[in-house]
Amino acid sequence: MDQEQVNSVKAEVRELKVLIIEDDEFVSMIYEDHLEEADQAIFTVEKFTELEPGINALKKGSFDILLLDLNLPDSDYNNTISTIPSIAFKVPIIVMTSTNDEKLALKTMNFGAQDYLNKDKLDKVLFIRSILYAVERQQLKLDLQREKEKSDELLHNILPDSVIREIREKGSATA
Repeated sequence: MDQEQVNSVKAEVRELKVLIIEDDEFVSMIYEDHLEEADQAIFTVEKFTELEPGINALKKGSFDILLLDLNLPDSDYNNTISTIPSIAFKVPIIVMTSTNDEKLALKTMNFGAQDYLNKDKLDKVLFIRSILYAVERQQLKLDLQREKEKSDELLHNILPDSVIREIREKGSATA
């Protein structure tokens, strides 16, 4: 591979900013090691050991993904789960926990988390793939929202509001 091809490949690699809220420093280091070894993206990591400072950083900064532990020094799992709906619109969330509880996994996903991984049995490939898919789904969701806004604007430019309302309510409009 010549230098131009190498530069082209490097240009295609995405840069993703990861927010980790995890109270176990060793576990955070494992996440970082896995992210450093990934060749699908370049990951920049910001870490917090408590929920409140991590959520404040999320509100102030721009992150592509949140890796969220459920049990934190300043928050039990119920409180942590209850914060998911208020932040899931901003960033995709992967819940990282030692608990292998299907009901808890479903609950977190129903609240807006993208995925639920067991950090005690963390597979590096699955971990990276989960992050990349969550980011991709978020991007597709944003793209879809933009396209919907464009189509709504177009409809409002060519049809009266009453006709648009009728189409949305009945699926069609009378001439």
